[in-house]
Amino acid sequence: MTADDSRVPLDAYIDETRAELARADAKASMLAALGGASLAVLAAGPLLTGDTAGHWVVRAGALLLVLALVVLLSVV
Repeated sequence: MTADDSRVPLDAYIDETRAELARADAKASMLAALGGASLAVLAAGPLLTGDTAGHWVVRAGALLLVLALVVLLSVV
């Protein structure tokens, strides 16, 4: 056994890691686009105005969507 036989080829691992990161970045970008579009539709509609309990639930959901978008944008 020579010294070259015990080495691990890191090029394949580096390429695989880069591919995985690219896929994760693409998924985060798609989720951010979908979340942004959903938030735009939600903000344009009449669901955020009003004082009933349902409106407050929608507002809380919109807040959670905004927080999720902040996390996704930090990933991208």
